[in-house]
Amino acid sequence: MLSHSRAIMSYLITKYGSEEDRERLLPSDPEARARVDRMWYFDIGCLYKSISDYYASTSLANSSVK
Repeated sequence: MLSHSRAIMSYLITKYGSEEDRERLLPSDPEARARVDRMWYFDIGCLYKSISDYYASTSLANSSVK
């Protein structure tokens, strides 16, 4: 059972995508694949951290007002 969204996306593309879809979405060329992976994993390194920092500071500010 896959529980990670990126693993699920990769599995579905590989299993059910046409040859053209697989090459477009998961390129076999290492440089092209690195560009795809960079965007797939952007949220882990940047987006989630920013959201977490924002909500943590908002929560702390709201708890000190009470």
